[in-house]
Amino acid sequence: GGVGESCEMAAAHYAVAAGQTVGFNSDDGAAFPVHDVRLSEFGEVARETRRGEVAELNRERARRGDPEAASAAGMDTMFRQRDANASARLFAEAASKGDAFGLNNLGAMMLSGAGDLPKDEGAAYRCFREAYALGNPWGMYNLAMCYLYGHGCAANHSRALELLHEAAEWHNPAAHLALGLRYKEGHGVPFDLVQAYIHFDSAAQHGDVDSLFHLGGLLLRDDYIQSNCAHASKALKIAAERGPWSQIIKEGYDAWADGDGEGAFVRYRMAAEAGYRTAQANVGWMYHQGVEGVVEKNLSAAEAFYRLAALQGDVPAA
Repeated sequence: GGVGESCEMAAAHYAVAAGQTVGFNSDDGAAFPVHDVRLSEFGEVARETRRGEVAELNRERARRGDPEAASAAGMDTMFRQRDANASARLFAEAASKGDAFGLNNLGAMMLSGAGDLPKDEGAAYRCFREAYALGNPWGMYNLAMCYLYGHGCAANHSRALELLHEAAEWHNPAAHLALGLRYKEGHGVPFDLVQAYIHFDSAAQHGDVDSLFHLGGLLLRDDYIQSNCAHASKALKIAAERGPWSQIIKEGYDAWADGDGEGAFVRYRMAAEAGYRTAQANVGWMYHQGVEGVVEKNLSAAEAFYRLAALQGDVPAA
């Protein structure tokens, strides 16, 4: 009757808005996971510097041969300065010293031919393979995509699926999303809506908005054994509401990279309260370390935010 029709109307409304959110969040792609960056990766120097000094300090440390600093400087150059060529040089420097993060991001740039880099799928494949060997979950995911589409190697769908499952075990939301889509459509795997639900739900619990959108759509299907309009509406509503938070997290990262601890804390705290696990981990770390002029060291607050992130599968916060 009326309740069912009302739920279906609400779900249809949220589906439209959520669909726009999915488009909003598709620009960054999976290769440069800026929304997964933890402030702890910047090291102790981040809280000892004043505004505007962190990026330059990372570049200085990169010049001295620090591969992690080179990767951090490469991210800053890519996302804030929009200088693909300088970013590629920094990632290449980090990659040459065996830094998994640098290898993955250099591979992503080679795969698309970013900046002045020639498109080189073979070199990209080798970078992803090395990043994978070092245990980098994004290297696992990108290597899977190489095998799936034959980028720089012979297509090998069975190996691609193995790698996607392996990356999913490391809580990589892009891998969960990819697996969910394949089980939903029966692409390379048996058609299995239960498995699709499991993977969409896992990615959604890690804040992946696209997966919330697909989860909602799955719960509206008549052929799904646990079809549930109310739960579908909730998932689609959350997806519609969370879209702009991706930009807030990006701004938090930019602020921290620029040495603006207060700006980073405000944005990450907002995103943490909206349920984003990496933001929760970052706020926990800021309370754990204390940030001069922003927040005092508060271990109980740190533990609370770490616990929230860990409940969503954040391994470093566990």
